[in-house]
Amino acid sequence: MNLGVIFLTGVTTGGFTCLALQGGLLATAIASQRDAPTGASQRDVPTGASQRGIKSTLLPTAIFLIAKISAYTIVGFLLGWLGSIFTLSITAQIIIQFIVGIFMIITALHMLDVHPIFRRFVLTPPKAVFKFMRANAKSGSYFSPLILGLATVFLPCGTTQAMEVQAIVTAKPFLGAAIMFAFTLGTSPLFFILGSLATKFSQSLEKYVYPVAAALVLVLGILAIDNGLTLSGSPFTLKEFWSTATGTGSTNTLGTATVVGQKQSALINVYATGYEPNRMTLKAGIPTTLSIVTNRTQGCTRAITFPTLGIQKILPESGTTEIELPTLAKGRVPFSCSMGMFTGTIEVI
Repeated sequence: MNLGVIFLTGVTTGGFTCLALQGGLLATAIASQRDAPTGASQRDVPTGASQRGIKSTLLPTAIFLIAKISAYTIVGFLLGWLGSIFTLSITAQIIIQFIVGIFMIITALHMLDVHPIFRRFVLTPPKAVFKFMRANAKSGSYFSPLILGLATVFLPCGTTQAMEVQAIVTAKPFLGAAIMFAFTLGTSPLFFILGSLATKFSQSLEKYVYPVAAALVLVLGILAIDNGLTLSGSPFTLKEFWSTATGTGSTNTLGTATVVGQKQSALINVYATGYEPNRMTLKAGIPTTLSIVTNRTQGCTRAITFPTLGIQKILPESGTTEIELPTLAKGRVPFSCSMGMFTGTIEVI
């Protein structure tokens, strides 16, 4: 497990995708400190103003990030522990993808204030918690950025979700915690830069980050539902429509089976970015042995699923895993990663 690569993923892709979703929470955390009253006005006490700028921006940013890193590290530990106990069934994974997608779409519509009805479906803490948070924010305490940093676990971006799947796949609590720690630590520099700029531009950032975050949440919600359809084996997915419309499906790697007597065998290489070949032709009516090869492979592709056959396997980081397929009739057998992000198809002829 290369934690360095995971850290770099957080610095690059993860930093930008997480910032789009969670930047509004950081802006809110900083605003709660910026608006908190102080004993002297900024115009009256220039030195106090300078101290106030550092106190009201960098400290809440640091608290927000420490809370975020701590929360995701704990989540990684729990996911690794859950992975060591049981593996979710294909049906459970499909249901979770649909629930997550619907919730994200409703959340985005609420953020965009499309209709008051969407306020009914948004999960919010009890009123007593809100009163406590407001009281602490007004008093200048750092309870608000602490809570908002912890709350980021309920708004994971797509890259974060992939890392969470990675934590589950390890089936090791401490390794799962290390993965989420390295990834979240990698996302922190971009958040800290946002926090540093927020003293002068926090209101402008809130104005633009919030609708951008809402739009991205909406897109991710639609993609989550599409991933659920992929996991169910449905051919009516956005991926399939895009592949047909752009002709990219014709460029996919095509593989064939080796037939020996009344058995056939085929090989699939697994990478972090997908499967090769991702299109394969098998003969109908004879048993098949699939040899699935990983070589220092990381990511959700290690959890391979054949939804129409009810088969799923968690692959080792490196090695060859053999899967015995039943005698297949003519038709199409889709396969994908456990998140429905990376796909492939077996054509049985």
